[in-house]
Amino acid sequence: MDSTEVPLDKNNDVRLNVNPLTPAQILCLAKGFSRIFWGVLFMIGLFLSQSGLEVFHGIRIPAYVLGAGLIGWGLWLLQSAGPAGRIWRRHTRLALGLAFLVIYFAPFIVWWRVMPYENLFLINVLGLLLSGMGILLLVNLLAAETFGLFEERGGRVESQVFAFGVVILMIAPFLIGMLFALVASIRYNTVFAEEIWLTINRVPIWLYVATTLPCSLTMVAAWKAKAICYRRLWGGGSKTDGG
Repeated sequence: MDSTEVPLDKNNDVRLNVNPLTPAQILCLAKGFSRIFWGVLFMIGLFLSQSGLEVFHGIRIPAYVLGAGLIGWGLWLLQSAGPAGRIWRRHTRLALGLAFLVIYFAPFIVWWRVMPYENLFLINVLGLLLSGMGILLLVNLLAAETFGLFEERGGRVESQVFAFGVVILMIAPFLIGMLFALVASIRYNTVFAEEIWLTINRVPIWLYVATTLPCSLTMVAAWKAKAICYRRLWGGGSKTDGG
């Protein structure tokens, strides 16, 4: 990377302030966010449709892993071409790890559907959901950092607000619900899976609808991050094909 690293704060985070990112790096960032956008769309669509893939004879896994793999590809592009800052590396590595977990948890979805009251399968499915929420959060933070690199204050603040929305509308209610179910199962000596189902049945419909908003906003953030990368690339006189 032909740039000078300049320390920014006490956490030793660095950003490429002296020289801009090279056209090749900007192109990789654009393609990375493009793959993340389509990956999120496919993952959510295939997850809700409950589509499956037959990987071996008689062995099926949820088809949403295709979207998760596309997200992982995009995140790998962001990690390989992004700035050398500590925060950027931390976010991309964590997001890649979560994408791997989302794929790893895929078989547990199938097993859990057969035995919905098996605690082991249920815990892994809950881990899958939490990992997916974590990916949405980190994608928004990476988009905010990208806008910051190009000094787009409005886009950076918007992406940070989207990240906050993931926490408030998805992660916080999810963790609170799991905590209440765990406390109830211990207090009344019941099966944790049963308490989870009771908790799910108590949640109002509007809250389920509200959880779809962070997914849409994350896609918006990824699309806008891709767009600003292409605008900077074209503005620098380079002409490339879209990702």
